[in-house]
Amino acid sequence: MALTETKKEKEATDLLLDSITTWIDKIFTPEFHEFKRKQLVSTLAFDEPWHDPTEVEEFVLDAETERQHELVIAWFNLSQTLTALSQSQFYLRRFPFGGLPVTRVEHARNVLEMYFGSVYMMKERLKRFLTLHKKMYPNTGMNVGHIIKQFEKTFDSELRARNSIHHHQPFDDIALHRLTISGLLATHNHEMSARWKNGHEIYYRRFCKEWIERIDRRSKIVAAFLNIISEVVIVEATFLKIDTAIQ
Repeated sequence: MALTETKKEKEATDLLLDSITTWIDKIFTPEFHEFKRKQLVSTLAFDEPWHDPTEVEEFVLDAETERQHELVIAWFNLSQTLTALSQSQFYLRRFPFGGLPVTRVEHARNVLEMYFGSVYMMKERLKRFLTLHKKMYPNTGMNVGHIIKQFEKTFDSELRARNSIHHHQPFDDIALHRLTISGLLATHNHEMSARWKNGHEIYYRRFCKEWIERIDRRSKIVAAFLNIISEVVIVEATFLKIDTAIQ
């Protein structure tokens, strides 16, 4: 599986999303429309005194449509995780906690731990989607185990960091450690504190710039995984009835 992002791969993802939208339109019967209307009203009014949650009865799809729905939702969850992963970089572009008890080091660490968590979430949701797809299409050309192993190999550093955070200790590396030390020196009352404050801010901007660029690069690799998988799903997921050939 090549990990380069190409025009063809982008078209595959777009075609898949368009086909899913068409499929949703097809299952949107008058009865389902009424169910979704009641569900929407119930959600908007959940804390109103007049709200009666029992007014929304469970809508049961037929067995085959339910299987299709489960696969579509798994894909949406996968796509949503990619969005969250790629958005991590933007939290490093601003430090919105001036005057509040949150340091630059704490903010940077929290964002990176969120990013590592998103990579792990992507792996788990990718595994779920591929497993559901294989269950529906046993003769699929996608090898679930091989794809997951390749993902783990490609994102080994992020997954190791997430594992360490979850089971052992907060994330730290030499650059973040330097930020911690320079931050302490900047807040300590001595003749060099002003210089250290300036140095701390320079180190922080440099740290954030490097991670913004890295998260952007890594997000594009994840997108490439999904684009390539989209090509196979377009061909194999017959219930989506995709008629447009990839050029």
